[in-house]
Amino acid sequence: MATNFPSSLDNFTNPVSGNTLDSPSHSLQHSDANDAIEAIEAKLGVGASPAGSATAGQVLTISAAGTSAWTTPVVDNTAWTSYTPTWTNLTVGNGTSSFKYKQIGKNVFVIGRFQFGTTSSMGSDPQMSLPITSISYHSTIPLGVGTLQDSGTNTFGGYVRPNNTTSVIFTYLSVSGSLISASSTPTSTLPFTWTTNDALTVNIVYEAA
Repeated sequence: MATNFPSSLDNFTNPVSGNTLDSPSHSLQHSDANDAIEAIEAKLGVGASPAGSATAGQVLTISAAGTSAWTTPVVDNTAWTSYTPTWTNLTVGNGTSSFKYKQIGKNVFVIGRFQFGTTSSMGSDPQMSLPITSISYHSTIPLGVGTLQDSGTNTFGGYVRPNNTTSVIFTYLSVSGSLISASSTPTSTLPFTWTTNDALTVNIVYEAA
């Protein structure tokens, strides 16, 4: 028989123990198998040439139960979105904020920097708002890295952790005896006295609610 594929699935007769070579026909079995293989090859194409109605860059995907179609994969080439965080325990003043984010599925990526101006000031435990509400995390789980930059002097490494589902808090690394501690949060004088051109940076990823 001629193959039904790709219009519909084929339904071959399989020989069982005790069948003779003519029941089902041995030659017909080979013919059916050859037709099916040729139909699959035609569906997939050869060399660099796409098959049938496919175009370069498309992939064969399931379009419904038991069926398939050539489709173009969805690639997110859109630009990141700028946003201005809201700060708690930090006075923005005339500081410079440069933040952006991108959501891909449930994943939210945030990167940015806040540089202090002449009227900016640091309070205790500064908190930065998120562009998109996150799921609820335990407060000790790091969502990414953050730095505290004493302009022209030093940069202190640390991480950014959840404050709640709408904001994050900064934690910097410090020495405690012979160990590195990650329990300290910034104040107006820690890890240095904050002034003009000092900066906070973040690079985090989290799951949207």
